[in-house]
Amino acid sequence: MLKKNKNREQKSLSNSPNQFAYSLLPSALAGTFMVFILFLEWFFDTSFSAYGLRPRELRGLTGIIFFPFLHANAMHLASNLLPFILLSTLIYNLVKEIFWKVWAFTFLLSGFWTWCFARPGIVIGASGWVYALLGFLLVAGFARMGRKAMVIAGGLAFLYGGMVYGLLPVKSGISWEGHLMGLLAGCLAAWYWRKEIRLNETEAVKEKVTEPDESYPFWMAIVRGGFCNLCCGSAFLRNLVT
Repeated sequence: MLKKNKNREQKSLSNSPNQFAYSLLPSALAGTFMVFILFLEWFFDTSFSAYGLRPRELRGLTGIIFFPFLHANAMHLASNLLPFILLSTLIYNLVKEIFWKVWAFTFLLSGFWTWCFARPGIVIGASGWVYALLGFLLVAGFARMGRKAMVIAGGLAFLYGGMVYGLLPVKSGISWEGHLMGLLAGCLAAWYWRKEIRLNETEAVKEKVTEPDESYPFWMAIVRGGFCNLCCGSAFLRNLVT
C-alpha cells in the first residue's frame, strides 16, 4: 500500500505545474551563466574569447568546457539562448530519466568533434550544443522512437527549418563545422539511447490506457498549445497530435 501511494504521489508531481518549472531549471541556470559572462565582459570592457575552443591545439582542449558559454555580443547570445532553453526543456520532459546523460553527452561530444574537425581559429557560442539538442529530438522523432517524440520533431522541423542554413559554409565568421558536429553528436545520442526513449513512450501509452480520464501533463499542454502559438507553429503541431 505504501509503495502504491508513493507511485501515485510521484505521478501526481510529474503532472503538476511544478514539473514544467523543474524542466526549465537546468537550461535557465546555464543561460543565466551565459548572460552573466557577457555582462562581465561588458562591465570590465574585456573579452574572454581567448578561453574559447581552438581546434587541434592542446591549449584549446579546455575550450571544450568553456566555449558554449562565451558569446561575441548580445545578438549572438540572443540567437542561441531561446532555442537552447526550448530544446533542453523539451528533452527534459521527453526523457527525464536520462536527461542529464543526454545533456552531458551532447555538450562534450559536440565540443570534442568541433575541436577535431573545425577550421583553425577560436570558436565560441552555444550554437553547436543547440544543434546537438535539435539533432537528438529530430532523430528520436523521425526514427519513430515514440509518438511524443514524433510530434516534437515535426514541430521543430517546421519551426527551425531555417537552421539548415547554419550547416552550410556560406559565411567565414560562422563555424558551420561546429554546427554539423553538434548535429551529428545529437543524432548519435538519440541512437545510443533509443531503447530508453522507446521505453519511456511505451510506459506513457500504458498509463494513458489504464487511466483514460487523466489529463495531459502540464508540460504537454504547453507544447500542444500556448507555447507553440507564440512560435507561430501551433496549427502544425495540433494537426500532428490529432
